Amino acid sequence: MKPRTGILSAGAVAIIVVTGVQHSISSKFLSPNAPQLVSQSQGDFSDLTRQLRKLRSSDDLERESAKTELINISTKSTIHRQRVITQLLELIALSRGPDELMRPTRFFEWKAAVEILGQIVDVE
Repeated sequence: MKPRTGILSAGAVAIIVVTGVQHSISSKFLSPNAPQLVSQSQGDFSDLTRQLRKLRSSDDLERESAKTELINISTKSTIHRQRVITQLLELIALSRGPDELMRPTRFFEWKAAVEILGQIVDVE
């Protein structure tokens, strides 16, 4: 099969990650024209963890708020962008297979992560 290039939708990104081609796609995500690297401590990412947890919410408004915050966090610095993308890629990786998406909270989390990755790529 001949490799093809082009713009990927968020769904395509998820499919690529699920099928095990994560390293090639994540390197594209992690090479933005972003601000210079700055030193960050672990404590600076507590809001990221909080927002990632909110993606599981059954409340649409809470999920939308978390999505917006995660995109804002990703624009702070290259390190923040890399951390957000890495965490989102981990969320969309279906470690227990496609049946994992049968749980509503896991599906909400997965869908939101895919949408955020699509928006982050779209910004580039």
